[in-house]
Amino acid sequence: MDIFELLAIAKSNNASDLHLSVDSLPLIRVDGKLKRFDNFDPLTIADLEVAFMRITTMDKLEKFQKELELDFQYTLPDGTCLRCSAAQERGQLSLAFRILPATIPTIDELQLPEIYKKLSQLERGLIIISGPTGSGKTTTQAAISSILMKIKHVISSPWKIRLSIPTTISTQRLSSGS
Repeated sequence: MDIFELLAIAKSNNASDLHLSVDSLPLIRVDGKLKRFDNFDPLTIADLEVAFMRITTMDKLEKFQKELELDFQYTLPDGTCLRCSAAQERGQLSLAFRILPATIPTIDELQLPEIYKKLSQLERGLIIISGPTGSGKTTTQAAISSILMKIKHVISSPWKIRLSIPTTISTQRLSSGS
């Protein structure tokens, strides 16, 4: 099993996530629904260990071995960013990957209400975006921030930096656990 092959298949299927667990088939999430890779064998401990080693650093591996969980970012050679999570699940390694869009969609592309554009044009204020996992909080923030950063200096403080927003005037702060 090649992790980069699995990620390429996930991307080609427009998957938002790839999930890997020992003794299970690889799973992708497409439009909120999990789909199995039926043409693969169930994953072994060795498959997951090799995959993890290929996408992490020795420092992060040591941190994982101490804490038994690790959240990190990985960038594929084509520039696609991944939010990665490694954890011990029933004493065995499991991996999850969130595939982030290569480009930040616009408010129009996300089909968000016009109020989002109006909010991005206000002179002052605080915008709070909340919702459950996978609801589009980070993507919505990025779409609004991409408008704001054309005219203002924006400071954002997410738990982790998830999307890199190209601009000349931006500050993104990481929490101490990053």
